Amino acid sequence: MANSKPLPPVSSSAAPAVDRIAARQAALKVAKARYAALRNVHRALAADLAKFDDAKTTRLINRALRNVQVWESGGIASPYYVRAWRRILLDPANSIPKMLRGHNANALVQNSPFGFVYKEPRYRKELQHGETNAS
Repeated sequence: MANSKPLPPVSSSAAPAVDRIAARQAALKVAKARYAALRNVHRALAADLAKFDDAKTTRLINRALRNVQVWESGGIASPYYVRAWRRILLDPANSIPKMLRGHNANALVQNSPFGFVYKEPRYRKELQHGETNAS
């Protein structure tokens, strides 16, 4: 490092670019934490679906399927998400963990038919934890 020279000061014309970069980095940090929290919620949901009684599991799956149907009939979501979530909902306790390891995990958890569970304390706590980690 003996040959290293200090960087020149940032000119005032470059300051807005530096501000934009800093803002973008902060936004990426928040998004990363949010996606991690959403993946954690879905991981917990998959574990819960595996241990819930059949009636409760069926209710949750049917509600998620109705949400997917609304997406499809209303043109609310891309056909990709409709097909993907229908496949996942055939066996969510096993398919959700596999989906979370896939390259489309963030897109799928962001477009989840299980949004209704986010208001339940167990899952809301995960989401709030993610928001806290982003700060």
